[in-house]
Amino acid sequence: MHTYDETLAALRRAVAKKGADYVYVSDRQNDEACFYTATDGSPSCIVGHVFAELEPALLAELKTYEDANEASRAVADLGRDYVLFEEDALDLLIHAQTNQDCGNPWGAAVDEADKSVKSEWGGEK
Repeated sequence: MHTYDETLAALRRAVAKKGADYVYVSDRQNDEACFYTATDGSPSCIVGHVFAELEPALLAELKTYEDANEASRAVADLGRDYVLFEEDALDLLIHAQTNQDCGNPWGAAVDEADKSVKSEWGGEK
């Protein structure tokens, strides 16, 4: 299982790759939605970049769901097969994704996610 520190490091590498000021834009037709993968299968959203690094098989399966416009079923279906992140690390991914989806630049999205999760978990991180 991936730890908080490992997940945070992967998020920070995604930020370094795209730039702290990068604001997510999908390459798919419905540009108001966020996707884990781009149409070519490469990672798209910030969590997609983490999955590409830490769990590439999961990213490939998510692309199958997204291509079929069934991404909303992906988490429920794949959750049975993938338990990959410790609970606090999963919270970190959820916060980072939510911040990104609200239009925040990736650097700020990750910084705020880290701060929020540390606060929620009593500063234990």
